[in-house]
Amino acid sequence: MSLGKWAIATIAWTTALVGGLHFHKIEMGHSICGPWGCGPPTSALIGMHIFWLAIIAPLGLLASQLPHPDWRRFGWGLAAAALVMTLGMGIYDYFSWQREPLAPTYVFQRFFFRIATLIDIPILQIGLTGILIAKFGNSTPAPSFTAETTEAEIASPSSNHLS
Repeated sequence: MSLGKWAIATIAWTTALVGGLHFHKIEMGHSICGPWGCGPPTSALIGMHIFWLAIIAPLGLLASQLPHPDWRRFGWGLAAAALVMTLGMGIYDYFSWQREPLAPTYVFQRFFFRIATLIDIPILQIGLTGILIAKFGNSTPAPSFTAETTEAEIASPSSNHLS
């Protein structure tokens, strides 16, 4: 990657981080409410989700460009882990929060409320990063150097050892 591309990527990444942290200044009100009350301001939630995504996704995608045969499998593993965490959270909430019977609609509203307001553990961002790694990750094996490989072959731009 050229220096210009690195500079643009760094500026975009920094803008996403700072923008995510300053997103709470946009007034959107409390639009996530239910029988349990209202959640935090929507702008603060969106800002934290942007911040987590800006941290996790680029690191995952950069790492996935390193030559290793299992990056796609690792990405699907991350996505599956996020799904298991989400289902585990839903099952826990179903049995711990629902002390008295409510309409079935509230069970799903509460579940999505918890997913939206859970900013301490970036489950959504881990799942999305896993899908991105699985889709765009480099699954080529690392170059192998043998005892017979000469310095000229390693330094040659047409050599398979550098790709």
